[in-house]
Amino acid sequence: MIDTADDAGGIAIQRNVHIAFVDDEVMVINGLRRVMRDLPEDWSADYFESAGELLERMQTEDYDVVVADMDMPVMNGAELLNKIMLTRPSCVRFILSGKADKDLITRCVGSSHQYLSKPCDPEVLMERILSSLRLQAMLKANPASKVVSDSAGLKSFPRLYQELMLALENPDCPLEDIGKIIEQDMGLTTRILMVANSGYFGLRRKVVSPAEAIQFIGLETVKALALAVETYGTAACGRDVSEPLENLWNRSISMATLARNLAQLLGMEREESEVAFSGGLLADAGKLLFLAKHVDLFLQSSALVQGNLEEELELETAGCGANHTEIGGYLFQMWGFPQPIVECVALHHHPSKTGSALFGPLLPVHLAATWSRCQHTVTKPQELYLQLDQEYCDRLKFGLAGMNNLWNQLSEYNHES
Repeated sequence: MIDTADDAGGIAIQRNVHIAFVDDEVMVINGLRRVMRDLPEDWSADYFESAGELLERMQTEDYDVVVADMDMPVMNGAELLNKIMLTRPSCVRFILSGKADKDLITRCVGSSHQYLSKPCDPEVLMERILSSLRLQAMLKANPASKVVSDSAGLKSFPRLYQELMLALENPDCPLEDIGKIIEQDMGLTTRILMVANSGYFGLRRKVVSPAEAIQFIGLETVKALALAVETYGTAACGRDVSEPLENLWNRSISMATLARNLAQLLGMEREESEVAFSGGLLADAGKLLFLAKHVDLFLQSSALVQGNLEEELELETAGCGANHTEIGGYLFQMWGFPQPIVECVALHHHPSKTGSALFGPLLPVHLAATWSRCQHTVTKPQELYLQLDQEYCDRLKFGLAGMNNLWNQLSEYNHES
């Protein structure tokens, strides 16, 4: 029997979980039926051989989790999950695929919370589902729900990002058309070209168009930049906050780049490295909500980004009712974003709250966030290690030896930045 008891972080997983599995191969469906016999008593699972069958059932029935095969006729898994994302963003979504087509995987990242390779170990699948449900329960219970619902600034899913996602998920959409979508927004075009031509990517020639930039910096980076630019663009107030806002952007870019570099050094695959980039870039996006009604709080919080972490979080909670990690995590969960990105945003300061021992993008984002805060005050790897979430490090078996191995990279990054 799968253990769904509260984890060390005290997060209660919801009861009566309803799961849908979709795969056009009868043998796969039968195999899923066998391995899912060990579900908790109050959980249930239904099995479908086409996307159409599931969508028809969802007209009268809700599912908490959908696990879909990527390669299906008529409507593939990415198309199915995109429809579900738009109508039921709170539903946890997984893509299973036996193909190693990196472009196809990249295009489906937005509509699915997580991608898993076939054949997938049932224990791994269930741990991923449990981890997603833990995070969802935590975000539903935190005070950010009221803060976000009271603000008109960041409640809507960014329009341009949604348009871009639909284009990226269409395998027949040429890069030139994607570039034209990006060119609708001068701010996004400027940011993408700035990043593509910066030292972060080390290109030997100037990139002059968004379509060209996509080829060099990758679709996932473009997605993250698009979301960040449009999210930052929703922040508006009657006072000049251009300097701290620009500082926040620059810090986010630096943290994202470092998180991706650390993920690569830790031996993570390309997809996980790109999630680390996105998580690092969006980690502090929750601060933007303060601009709608709490401008002074935004300025005070921004001034503490390299100070005492708990003082910063307590200041935000006292002034707004929730801190930036709670607000950002809740917002991106509400928008139906991939669970690993939501996890990085919500838990980059306190990753032990996941209650999970899975090795993934949250670790490099936690490292990058901690380094960003402490880089001017620590001089030895053990000093930085002590600033990390020790319970999380113990759970992942990431010790001082691992920190020592990354120290030179961190020091070089500090020198370059």
